[in-house]
Amino acid sequence: KSTEVYLKELDERINIVDLNKNRSLKSILKVRKYIRNQKPDVIMSSVTHINIILVLVKLISGKISTKIVLNQVNHLSSIIEHYTSFLVFKKITLRLIVFMYNFTDGVISMSKGVEEDLLSNGLKIRSKHIYNPIFQDEMIQKSQGDVFETGEIFFIAIGRMVPQKNFSLLLDAFYLVNKEVESKLIILGDGPLKANLVRQIKNLNLEKNVILKGFVENPFLYLKNSNVFVLSSLWEGFGNVVVESLALGTQVVSTDCDSGPSEILDGGKYGFLSPTFHKFELARLMIEALNNPIDSDILVRRGR
Repeated sequence: KSTEVYLKELDERINIVDLNKNRSLKSILKVRKYIRNQKPDVIMSSVTHINIILVLVKLISGKISTKIVLNQVNHLSSIIEHYTSFLVFKKITLRLIVFMYNFTDGVISMSKGVEEDLLSNGLKIRSKHIYNPIFQDEMIQKSQGDVFETGEIFFIAIGRMVPQKNFSLLLDAFYLVNKEVESKLIILGDGPLKANLVRQIKNLNLEKNVILKGFVENPFLYLKNSNVFVLSSLWEGFGNVVVESLALGTQVVSTDCDSGPSEILDGGKYGFLSPTFHKFELARLMIEALNNPIDSDILVRRGR
């Protein structure tokens, strides 16, 4: 459903090539064939495992004129730290991936922290960090209107229900907040951990206070009408929704994860930064954002 929405937003001049493969690994030969036949000037990929696939394509393609550029959208060390069990495997995997990146023509990182992580782990080729251009006038138009009951306090979180987003920590923090301030938490997004979160909500007796809205086509309406946006991630690459929140004048509380949020919030100047695994500090800052909010005009200028 979400994919269909994003496809509709693409410019009609963009040509979509369906490789008809259900696994990226199975697409290697088709991508090589496409490069040989179509001879594009540049091919860019944006997800770590697809980056690796594109490196493999280049290695088996011999001499080609097409430039291969990788876009690293998440903090690579943090991904490997989470998904790899043994320290020696973590170091080997990280170094191996970055070593493979060096066979391409360049890497664009989503934030300065993401780029520094690659450089410190052996990236030798041309590298640059480029922040996402987030703000559009359409965001303001879509944010107009009411969606919540007047007078209620709403916290909001947005993202896939996956380990990276660490919504379990957010629920624990919100439980502490709700004991002090009667409020509600709305989470926009779906994912494989939804059943776990539903159980946690029930165990914390928060069924009346937490709303799992699922995927929505227009998150800006909910962001604008919420008191505080909360990002509880274990890692990020940039944090698009942090910028979107600022642009709409909504207070931001975020974990100080690697990397992106701290760069956007300028170390806490434009929002509230909490240690990554600290539910008590996250809860305290959620209440602080309610009681002592940053001037919304300052947030808007930062987000736009």
